[in-house]
Amino acid sequence: MVESSYEQQRVRQKISTLTPRERKVLEMRYGLWHGLRRTQRDIARKMGISRSYVSRIEKPAHIHTTS
Repeated sequence: MVESSYEQQRVRQKISTLTPRERKVLEMRYGLWHGLRRTQRDIARKMGISRSYVSRIEKPAHIHTTS
């Protein structure tokens, strides 16, 4: 979960550059706003996609936000 308001602001800026689908996957995977971290399998079920597709979405989105 994102703790300080400064960290929240930085994360929101980075995430705002992602596609809606990438943003949703990262928010659910890392519990960014609600503190509830979900597995790739949980995310896949919720979004109606395969776990491997969640992984393919997550990897470039994560790289994009850390650069």
